[in-house]
Amino acid sequence: MKTTYLISALVALGLGCQNLCAQVTVAVKNSQGMGVRYNLGTGVASQSGNTDPWKAYARNAAGTNYPATSGAVGKIWLQFDLGGVWQSYGKDNLLEAYLVLWGENGPSRQFDVSGLRDDAGLENWDAATLSWANAPANDPLGGYHLDWSKIYGGGPLWEMRSPNTGVDLAPPSGHPLYGNTTYDQCARYTSPDIGAFLMTDTDGKVTFILTGSPINNNQNWWIGPAGSYDTGYPYRVPDPYTGDVMRDSPTLLLTFVPEPSSIALAGLGLIGAVLLLRRTARPE
Repeated sequence: MKTTYLISALVALGLGCQNLCAQVTVAVKNSQGMGVRYNLGTGVASQSGNTDPWKAYARNAAGTNYPATSGAVGKIWLQFDLGGVWQSYGKDNLLEAYLVLWGENGPSRQFDVSGLRDDAGLENWDAATLSWANAPANDPLGGYHLDWSKIYGGGPLWEMRSPNTGVDLAPPSGHPLYGNTTYDQCARYTSPDIGAFLMTDTDGKVTFILTGSPINNNQNWWIGPAGSYDTGYPYRVPDPYTGDVMRDSPTLLLTFVPEPSSIALAGLGLIGAVLLLRRTARPE
């Protein structure tokens, strides 16, 4: 009977270790975002999509080429608050990370995404007052370029180029919403692993900058903070097939491994249980 109890306890401990040692993926929505534009012909700067230059907006257009025939250059700043996530899961336990963006103009656009260097000390920007002149690491006269001395790695983290990879057109052909002009151009873009950049964070805030590329792209991005445009914009709907929210807020998908100390503790518990089982199973 005692052996049976020990076997049951050992199985339970093993299952607990399996759960403890499993990876966990956390989705984090952007905490704030804003786009700014500058018209090269008129010299007028504004926040994207607004007649009121400094009013927050859920959708913004990122970068055309410089100089472009439209005379307009656009860029977007996105910030994520990761302080609570680091506290809960441990930054050192980050295994991989991906940035997921929803574009409004289809899956064939070409653009760049850069990361603001943490040691540049520029994370205290505010979406309500962001402008072409004060945007962190902006190069006001460089078109889609940035001040690369303030950018992680001195260049883009992610360059989306044709033929595009890491992009899903939603909805695809045959989808119930396919052909609906409201939805048939929205596309989800997923970055390569950007974990190395996130690991440089020291203050719990990380900023990404979306720009155009050498190719004119004129992409509109849905950047409402944490899905705050859910009630104001009818276009953010669950995909009938997958359940994913189309045109969702920019999202970081972070995968963590458990604390090494926790794995070691669970392992010691298993070893102790095995030794106890063997000792108890010996004949008197």
